[in-house]
Amino acid sequence: MTAGAVKVGTRKAQELADLLQLKIADGNFAPGHFLPSERTLAKDFGMGSRTVRRALKILESNALVAAEDRRGYRVLARANEPDRGCPLAFVVSDPSLRAPIKNSFFQTMLAELQRAAGARQWSLLGVGCQRRTPGEVVEHLRAARAGGAIVDSIEPDLLGAIREAGIPAVIADAWLEDAGFDGILQDGFTGGLQAASYLAERGHRRIAWLGLRLSGDRSQMVLERLSGALGGLARAGLRLADEHLIEVSEGGTDNARAAVRGLLESPDRPTAVIVLWQGLGHSLIGAADDLGLRLGRDLEMVGWSTLEQYEDDYLQRFVTQPPQPAVVWSVREMAEVCITRLAQRRIDPGMPVTKTRIPTRLLLP
Repeated sequence: MTAGAVKVGTRKAQELADLLQLKIADGNFAPGHFLPSERTLAKDFGMGSRTVRRALKILESNALVAAEDRRGYRVLARANEPDRGCPLAFVVSDPSLRAPIKNSFFQTMLAELQRAAGARQWSLLGVGCQRRTPGEVVEHLRAARAGGAIVDSIEPDLLGAIREAGIPAVIADAWLEDAGFDGILQDGFTGGLQAASYLAERGHRRIAWLGLRLSGDRSQMVLERLSGALGGLARAGLRLADEHLIEVSEGGTDNARAAVRGLLESPDRPTAVIVLWQGLGHSLIGAADDLGLRLGRDLEMVGWSTLEQYEDDYLQRFVTQPPQPAVVWSVREMAEVCITRLAQRRIDPGMPVTKTRIPTRLLLP
């Protein structure tokens, strides 16, 4: 082959690559799907197989497609550029909530993700998926031409469908080992350590734990907070008595109040309680009201809150009792890390999976 023929072949390959890139950008070849075969492309565009192969390699070098053995070239989600108006998606799947996007935490998370994306001049949409199958969620993301997803779920089928579709994603506010996704969540271990250390330094020796059961989507978060609390107690030479460990199911507020009331009525009732779950603090306040106990005098607690909800939610729960300290963390920081990590994941899909913890601190009222 002469030098002139090689030059012409290279030019034609670049022209084909540019044309295919335009078709990808226009949505003719959707991310997650495969391009037509080399033979089909050669026939459709009237080019030799060698030229088609060169064009595909150009697309691959630009991270627009990826070669898969025996399957061809899959279009990557990077083709859906946020800078071209394609949105990112906040995917929420929580069966305990009927309309999670209307829930105050998810409203805050969605708003902060939109703010963080907006700082890059990107758009972000909220996708609730309680009544959608994983396949339907993926099709929704494809129809919206989402360039990536922040997923508030560790439901294996959903994560598997997103992975199979080739959509870059990170898990927010949760974690699943071996899921193959980056995880961004609160530093629950340090939060538990801070709570237990504070109460021990206050002179408490009978400290109880009120938390969720070690099951369900949030088990990793519960485990980390409990482990931190146990570590803080151990560092102070204390231990958590079996009868002072109260675990309830998520959403079981009435059962939690009854369980806490039974705990506080016992002869060796605790003088302090660690309540590192936002909704359960209300159960402790109600049980204390039932028994005529005064927080800060008869009983102390350390609660849990987002920094953004501290004033308007956490403190507002103390209508009949003096406000108590809380371990707080920032949704804004989590949102910024999610968007940053997702942007990195879009550029380099093969980089190692990481687990990032958002710092906590103890806030005194």
